[in-house]
Amino acid sequence: MYKYSNGSWNLILSDSTSAPAADSGSSKPIINKNQSKIDDINTKILNIKQQINSMSPNVQALTFNTDKSIDSLKEDDYSLVSEIAEYRRSQDRDAFMIVNHDTSLLQRNRRTISDYEDAVSATNGDVQGYIAKYHQLEANLSILNNQLSALK
Repeated sequence: MYKYSNGSWNLILSDSTSAPAADSGSSKPIINKNQSKIDDINTKILNIKQQINSMSPNVQALTFNTDKSIDSLKEDDYSLVSEIAEYRRSQDRDAFMIVNHDTSLLQRNRRTISDYEDAVSATNGDVQGYIAKYHQLEANLSILNNQLSALK
């Protein structure tokens, strides 16, 4: 607002038209710019958390399947021992037949054990991969949280 005084017009700044109002207008783009960065970082954080949450069922399934395979292997081993014992109890078997039978069962069991070892090894590799990815996601999450803190 202008006021005439002592023969000249002078600019009088009231509270509503003072420099802070102009300053607050110029700071809005900075706030909006930071808000955009904050929103972007929050979106990235949410995506990382979703990835971490989606990994959990996969690791649980791998662990469950490995445990199930090991339990199955134990059952096969117990049934093999029972089968050998039952075969040996038969009175009409000679020693050669018993040895051949036992050898055949043991070879079959070794193949089964080898198959389970391969499956467990593959599962362990998958789990290690998930663990490595999880650690990478945690590191990314930490970086994003630091960036977010710096912007706030």
